[in-house]
Amino acid sequence: MLYRTRVHREIWEQLWNGLRPEPDAQPTLGSANVEIRYVPDRPSELIARLAEQFDVHDLIAAGIAVRSESEVLVAAPRLAGGTGPVLRLSPGIGMPPLDLLLPDGLLYGSELPWYAMAHDRRVQSALQNPSGPMLLVCGMEDVVRCLTLGLAVGPATGLEQLQSMQLRALEELTASPASRSQPTTAPVDDRAVSGNGTHDEAPATTDHPAQHHIPTNTDAPAQPAAQETVDEVDQIDLPQSLKPMDIVVSGWSFGRQCRVTREDLRYLIRRLADGQRHLLIDLSAISVWVPAPDAVERLSYCWQLADVEAYVAAVSDSIGSDLFDLQAAVSGNIPPWQTPGNFIAARRTLSRLLHDPDCDANELKAASDSHAAHVQREMVEPFLTAAGTGDPVLGHLRMEFGQLSGILHCQAPFLQKDVVQVALHPHSSEMRARLEHGIRIRSAVLDRWLRIARELQQ
Repeated sequence: MLYRTRVHREIWEQLWNGLRPEPDAQPTLGSANVEIRYVPDRPSELIARLAEQFDVHDLIAAGIAVRSESEVLVAAPRLAGGTGPVLRLSPGIGMPPLDLLLPDGLLYGSELPWYAMAHDRRVQSALQNPSGPMLLVCGMEDVVRCLTLGLAVGPATGLEQLQSMQLRALEELTASPASRSQPTTAPVDDRAVSGNGTHDEAPATTDHPAQHHIPTNTDAPAQPAAQETVDEVDQIDLPQSLKPMDIVVSGWSFGRQCRVTREDLRYLIRRLADGQRHLLIDLSAISVWVPAPDAVERLSYCWQLADVEAYVAAVSDSIGSDLFDLQAAVSGNIPPWQTPGNFIAARRTLSRLLHDPDCDANELKAASDSHAAHVQREMVEPFLTAAGTGDPVLGHLRMEFGQLSGILHCQAPFLQKDVVQVALHPHSSEMRARLEHGIRIRSAVLDRWLRIARELQQ
């Protein structure tokens, strides 16, 4: 349950209308229309215009303005420092927003951003799909892109900081109907306005954990309740048809089109796994999605073709087969994170990461080390083993042949990357010099390798 005052929602609506649209920034893949806007370069001018329409205390309480040391009304820090996209969250078409989502969280609410976003009409429509869980993703770019694809999505912001009450609220939200306790209800006084400094809250009390709003935004702006205009409070709840809710923490980056690094994902879910283990709460409805290598290839291929239907189907199929529980994901003992099983798989992984400009450096190093290990085991070791048998002269040639084979195989994917970079940047003298240096080394190694091969054939 979310509680928002009417006047605040009207203020956010006018604020949204004053934000700067950038149609060119819309994602290129996806059929759903998702409007995103940006904070103007001078947000205080927008605040000044809103001050002509609304009471100053309401603007401050709504989280969009603060008073400076000189008592001048200026934009709140979240607006003043905002550079990323802004999303309007609304429970229905034509209804005022329940909040605005910024890259670092909600503009106003103290709830977890994904929980507030679950009250948005687009997300609820996607959740009505029987195969559509609530995806928690890393970053605003992923949120926007998933919305354009028609997926139920919310930012994973705040998962790494969950407290006991929030973990128990998650258990209640995801519990089966048979195990969920019945909430006690009490009438809401429409005249009441929150004075806790974080969010609007009805004065009614309840033992239902989900009605604690799953708060996380402890940096929400302070709100001077004593001076705030009394206004009606809207209650915005999730439809019963969406409860219990299946939640999937995504190990796939929809913005970068690659897997989220093991370290980043484990950082996000560790608090969930620890709460499940130590507080003995049931979070079995929360899973972790890490696409398998073949799913990664399929997703990348469908993305390159810009085939929305095929891409969404690939996402759905991978979620259906590549889900893992919290404990397994935290331990890292899941197949997608295990070392590739052979040289071909290791080469394919390394090549993909080398040509991804946004790949994580740690993931690239791990793939390079894995590739080198497979080269040593499958390309070099057989010749070293054979070198110890028979004629010692032939043994020496076999040993050198194997070592040179290892050098050629290890160098190949990096040289291929340099060739592509020179083709893309033909006027870069630095890239051309690096490519020429690599070719000279490879030519020398290859020349010696061919001479040994001829001697071994004689």
